[in-house]
Amino acid sequence: MPAATPAVAESLTAQDVAQRARERDPLVQASFDAVALAEAARVGAGLFANPRVSWERERTGDGDEASVGEDSLALALPIDLSSRRRTRMALADANVAEATAAALRTRSAVVARALDRFFSMVAERRRADAERAMVAGLDEASRVVARRRDEGTASGYDQARIEIEAAMAGGALRESEARLASLHHELSLLVDADPNTTEFVGTLDGDPDVTANPIDRDALAGRRSVAAAGDAAANGAAARAAAGLAWIPALTVSGGARTEDADRSRDGYVAGVSVELPLFRRGQDLVAKASAHERYTRARRVAAERDAAIAHERARQE
Repeated sequence: MPAATPAVAESLTAQDVAQRARERDPLVQASFDAVALAEAARVGAGLFANPRVSWERERTGDGDEASVGEDSLALALPIDLSSRRRTRMALADANVAEATAAALRTRSAVVARALDRFFSMVAERRRADAERAMVAGLDEASRVVARRRDEGTASGYDQARIEIEAAMAGGALRESEARLASLHHELSLLVDADPNTTEFVGTLDGDPDVTANPIDRDALAGRRSVAAAGDAAANGAAARAAAGLAWIPALTVSGGARTEDADRSRDGYVAGVSVELPLFRRGQDLVAKASAHERYTRARRVAAERDAAIAHERARQE
């Protein structure tokens, strides 16, 4: 007995394919996780340095009753007058915008790939149907010619020619069926569906509900990618401008209470100011990073605009 045909668990249209590719593809998920990582780094870039509390105990003398002990409790507050924090935040904003643009590009490419496989499979199915009809017609013609040959009204050459055409059509049909099975399996994996129980339903007749909406949606994603790349370039330029004041040294202001064991009336306070000497680190790393990031984000913006124009034209032609 022939094997039973597996039951179809779900039927997916082009809309379903595009939606599942957006929501379930691991590359899309990873790219948006990268956006979350960039946003987490931005949180750290905008934080101020924590204040510090210190306590010191000083004792003078030889340990007898005449010895004197002093306690100092101080609070130190770092004050950054440079542009380092602003530069770090601008770079972090540029990284977030660039990660967002990359995620949108990845999602658009993933959806385009899935839709390409979907419509290729629909076209291959139509080709296989046409070739199947051709094989059936040639088989019938072969039977007619064979009967006419037996009757003496047709030659063996006619029958041989039809049989060769039928064999060639059968080979083309088997190739189409193989490509169809391969596309079906690949598309199933791309949209996280079971190849054995999933059917893809579509047409090439230009139904706007089937073809236009997914393409229009991804064209919109391309425009969002260009906008995000523009934001990244703007933030990169802002980081480069802010890095010019990264050389200003850090300042720390401290103050607190001081007590002396021998005479409580001599309790007082401690206060101080410390300034970092910018001998070795003068913000050169931030200047170099901001300059490189500005060039990088500017180039990515130009590339995003070009890719969006190409994708738009391709979608329009499709």
